[in-house]
Amino acid sequence: MSKNNTKDYPSESSDFKDLTMKFTPLSRYDFDMSIADNWCEIRAKCAPKRRCYQSSFIYQNELYVFGGTDISEQKSDDFYKIHLQDPEIKWVKLNPTGQCPEPIAYHSGTLYKEKYYVIGGENNYKVNQRTLYTYDIKENKWEKKKIDVSLT
Repeated sequence: MSKNNTKDYPSESSDFKDLTMKFTPLSRYDFDMSIADNWCEIRAKCAPKRRCYQSSFIYQNELYVFGGTDISEQKSDDFYKIHLQDPEIKWVKLNPTGQCPEPIAYHSGTLYKEKYYVIGGENNYKVNQRTLYTYDIKENKWEKKKIDVSLT
């Protein structure tokens, strides 16, 4: 593992260059128009593997990232957060209790009050999910919800 935690990622000169363009690192956009290059990459300790098709939300200056797919197209149920205003920028892997969603990508999520709702997505077998989960931020706990879904 290299110092910047990028050993698992293809290099820019590899055959995977076009594919890796969608696996972007954490970046920040500065709305100050006097800055020529408003985008910058945020290098953080303990970074999760690069991924795409994940869901994310911000709650009390913390960015949460759930699921997604990696370069090998394996879905993930990893859940991380990073405090955006901490001087030592460091990812923290969450280990919630309860019934966690299976590894998924292409799902949707929304934050309402102190709960994060995740629905749909695709698992590693490319099966579309019709399940609703809630994540309680205060309790660090997932819960599977029963919903009546009739898709015709």
